Amino acid sequence: MNPNIRADEIVAAFQRYLTTDEKSEISSFKLNELKSADEQYGDRDVNANFRIALRNRINELNECKEQRRQRFMQGITVALSLIALGVSVRSCQVSDKAVLVAESQAIEEKLTNFIGTYSEEKKILHFQATNPNATLQRLKVYYPSIISEHEWDVEQPDFNLHVTLLSLRLQELVKAKFPWREGYSQVVDNSSVPIVVESHYLAKGGALSEKALYVIEYEAFVSVEKALEPSVDIKGLSFLERLPWSVEPSRYLDQLWVQDGS
Repeated sequence: MNPNIRADEIVAAFQRYLTTDEKSEISSFKLNELKSADEQYGDRDVNANFRIALRNRINELNECKEQRRQRFMQGITVALSLIALGVSVRSCQVSDKAVLVAESQAIEEKLTNFIGTYSEEKKILHFQATNPNATLQRLKVYYPSIISEHEWDVEQPDFNLHVTLLSLRLQELVKAKFPWREGYSQVVDNSSVPIVVESHYLAKGGALSEKALYVIEYEAFVSVEKALEPSVDIKGLSFLERLPWSVEPSRYLDQLWVQDGS
């Protein structure tokens, strides 16, 4: 395999590790592969968190390798070997825990959520990061397929999402679920549509990519007048949880839609 391609794969794995805290993928790489990837990147992104995590992993493997050599050299008797092994394993566990705690704290300082402000006049939902240190690069929004089967780019540089189609689809869904009743008006409140937001942003010198589950909250009104279409009032955006990068947004949202009985 081309070493540059392999290095890019390793770097991508460490970037995912920083957002998911799942170590199984980076644990599959050998020490010589990690060193080669670090050399290939040279001075690029030298202070980025994924490079720090990569070097921490290299140091960790080097330390464990050296500890195994020392245990072999000092393993004159079975008893002494077992004692050395126990001390070494405990040392590695403590070191590993300390590294994970430090990395977790660094990640928490970089992560951001988003709030959304709706403009009825322009039919747009404006996205804004809650972390003042975060600089947005790209945002994409995914809906359940009953709303839209396509991904939607949140337009730069203002990061506005056009929601005209969403409003029309919600009108149709409300009309189907709450049909007109003679002599009655109907209010549909505390309703929401689940969406997945795929974000790419910079924070404290590092680049992050993540997927997260949000809901767009809305209210609807079915008029007593049969000729009038239901009105939909979008209220805003609420964060629910971060998702693994491997989640396929449309399939995940369709499952939620069915489970919630929307």
